[in-house]
Amino acid sequence: MLPSPGPAPPPEPSSPPAPGSGTAHVTAEAAPAGAPARAPVSSPGATAPRGPARDLRVRTAAALAFPAAVALLLGLWGIRRENSMWRDESVTYQVAHRELPEIWRLLGEVDAVHGLYYLLMKAVFTVWDGGLVALRLPSVLATALAAAGVAAIALRLAGARAAVFSGTAFALVPMVQHYAQEGRSYALVCAAVVWACHLLLRGLEGGGARVWAAYAGTVLAAAWLHEFAVLVLAAHGVTLLRSAAPPAARRAWLLASLAVVAGVLPLAVVSAGQAERQLGWLGRPGLGAWLLFLALSAVGWACARALSVMPAGGRAQPVRREPGQGPGPRPGSMPDPGPGSGSGSGSGSGQGLPHPARPAPERSEQPARPMKPEPDRPQDSEQPGQPGPPERPGKPRRPRGPGRPPFPLRQARAPIPPPPPRPAVGPAALALPLLVVPAGLLMTVSLIKPWYVDRYVLYGMAGLALLLGLCLDRAADPAVLGRLLPRRPVRITVVCGCAAGLAAALLPWSLLIRSPESRKDDAVAVAEAVRESAAPGDAVLFMPSRRREWLLSFPGIHADVEDLALRRSPADSATLQGTEVPADEIRRRILAADRVIALTDPEGQPLDAFRAEAVKRETLNAHFRRCGPVRVHGAQVVVYVRSGACGSRD
Repeated sequence: MLPSPGPAPPPEPSSPPAPGSGTAHVTAEAAPAGAPARAPVSSPGATAPRGPARDLRVRTAAALAFPAAVALLLGLWGIRRENSMWRDESVTYQVAHRELPEIWRLLGEVDAVHGLYYLLMKAVFTVWDGGLVALRLPSVLATALAAAGVAAIALRLAGARAAVFSGTAFALVPMVQHYAQEGRSYALVCAAVVWACHLLLRGLEGGGARVWAAYAGTVLAAAWLHEFAVLVLAAHGVTLLRSAAPPAARRAWLLASLAVVAGVLPLAVVSAGQAERQLGWLGRPGLGAWLLFLALSAVGWACARALSVMPAGGRAQPVRREPGQGPGPRPGSMPDPGPGSGSGSGSGSGQGLPHPARPAPERSEQPARPMKPEPDRPQDSEQPGQPGPPERPGKPRRPRGPGRPPFPLRQARAPIPPPPPRPAVGPAALALPLLVVPAGLLMTVSLIKPWYVDRYVLYGMAGLALLLGLCLDRAADPAVLGRLLPRRPVRITVVCGCAAGLAAALLPWSLLIRSPESRKDDAVAVAEAVRESAAPGDAVLFMPSRRREWLLSFPGIHADVEDLALRRSPADSATLQGTEVPADEIRRRILAADRVIALTDPEGQPLDAFRAEAVKRETLNAHFRRCGPVRVHGAQVVVYVRSGACGSRD
């Protein structure tokens, strides 16, 4: 919001207006002796109109609201995902429906890295138990907030058009759309990191302690939602190395970063003890993951390179003028001193040179005095025929003459607006490290200790969207388009063709993301298959035991079948999937059953080598007859019977 300047106070009589001040200084005329003093003359329109400031606010709000609206609409489109839910979302659903003491005990054993998110979802389901919509709505809103944050960064770096392009590009990225409709913490982490980047820009451009405190708090919140968000500090460190930030700002960032590290240290200590159970299923990044990372990095580098060579566009800053003031003189030209003005001060002394285009004012009081230096009167307070006040000590006036103007030319020239200051951080210096550094660090560490999953560094897509949006902004500049495509029909055809090609490329991805096949499995489909296959008295086996998650979010269906291997429920054991009895006890319980429903991974998946899992497979194959499996997405429901038909019993 631009402040509305009020009328400026009148300066001292001998003080000329400061050049470039942008405020009209109006001095009071010295009244003759014995006459009442004249009031200062107020210039018309001294208060700036509110229209430009209001228009600026509207444009800024629109530049942020449009990408957020696009992200919100894309997130709400097909939010139920054909009434499907995969196993990670099922973990969120069943943990968020536990009591607070049970959640607290769980976090002491496993999944502490998601603890803050589970508590947030507990609050959501307490207020509104809206099923799949309530499960995913926080991620949708967080994605819209992140899109607005990307737009806010681009607005600060390049303007409103770049903000619209960058924020919309972020909302359209397929990976962003994917996790906008997932009941996990990754979209919330992304939103926090994006706004931390915005606060970083504010801090480096002169923000005070409050800005840096907000920056530290935002990064800390992101790290408590998922501790790998702390890798953004490494990206911001690279940004500072490539920026023109002052030493004070660098010290403030370092202090904020140390505060974040200290704040996330307790979580890191607890989660380190849980890492083997939490991430033991991960493998080292494969060739496909490396190729994808290198491809995205190459696209980001190409965009950064293009920004360095493409013209920034002709966005000249207008010269600030007073309300009601016409076009000013060109730099270097002599301004119009005004009718009857000798010094441009508005005093009307009558001794200045009249403007050629205006007749000289008539003087009826006294004949004009000869042109000669009068050191005993200040110029700005002289009145015809009246003695002036005694001269103040200081530098004497320069003598006047017929060929010399009554004021120095260098003070009368219109002020030339200074060039815009160089930003502390360039677009590429912020966006490229955000895209490359966190993912690159995590993948490199994963060569030794496998910890990398692309969703852990989802916030890197904000850097890619910024680079793409800024390049589109440069390319869409009328001057650039005019040089590349001089003819307007050709420009319209090319722009429409590019938009159609982009829609054709993104639409299949967008449709796939909103289908159950976009995830590894579908717990809803598994539960429905069990409900249709089971009958009272049937038993169930989860092979492996962690697939118990498929039924935990459906306690009614789970209660209708006997869980043969279960020892303690997830809530009682402070675990995610519960605990099972020893292998020998599992074998005894299987042999005591007549009909067992086994929930297994699809064919071709590796089999667990644990003894309990081997005993399950061996006992069923040796003593039961395998009926045809019911295949659902990401799972199999297989019925084993000892006698009788394979169909469900009455």
